[in-house]
Amino acid sequence: ELEADAFEAYFKKALQKLSENIEMDGFRKGKVPENILISKIPEISILEEMAEMALGEHYSKIIEEEKLDVISRPEVSITKLARNNPLGFKIKTTVMPEIDLPDYKGISKKVVSAITDAEKNLEVTEEEIENTITDIKKSRAKRMHMKDAPSPKRKYKTRKRQPSKRKNSYENSRENPGRYRTRHSRNTDRC
Repeated sequence: ELEADAFEAYFKKALQKLSENIEMDGFRKGKVPENILISKIPEISILEEMAEMALGEHYSKIIEEEKLDVISRPEVSITKLARNNPLGFKIKTTVMPEIDLPDYKGISKKVVSAITDAEKNLEVTEEEIENTITDIKKSRAKRMHMKDAPSPKRKYKTRKRQPSKRKNSYENSRENPGRYRTRHSRNTDRC
């Protein structure tokens, strides 16, 4: 909760900030007198601006006072908002958790001392290495449903290619100058 006099101190600042965007006939932008602004701007807009300014300044002070290690944006909910009254609010945020590590050096010593001489002098054969590599490849292989698997290649009957009865493209282009033939296309008209 923010005390009433501390909250009320933001009234003129909030009014001035809101007046920067208001245009009224007979006044330059940002130069409208305070009494006219109060009559034209709804009181809730002024109070919301005051609350936003107050929380913007006091949030960092609250964190320092409470010695919090904040790691996320705060969720602010205003519980009490009125003129000449304290500003009531709740702030919900995430803080860094405290982690107490056990004696990890002692644990590692116990684990190392539990290793026997037979385990220290263990020999690995080439066959075991190959088996392990094969297992890793199988575990990381892409799995497919049989419906999605590519079909096996069929053997097609091959036949000898008959020599073409057409003239080659060079001769064809000389006889029909309006048509040309390329290696990858059919006969097409010239543009």
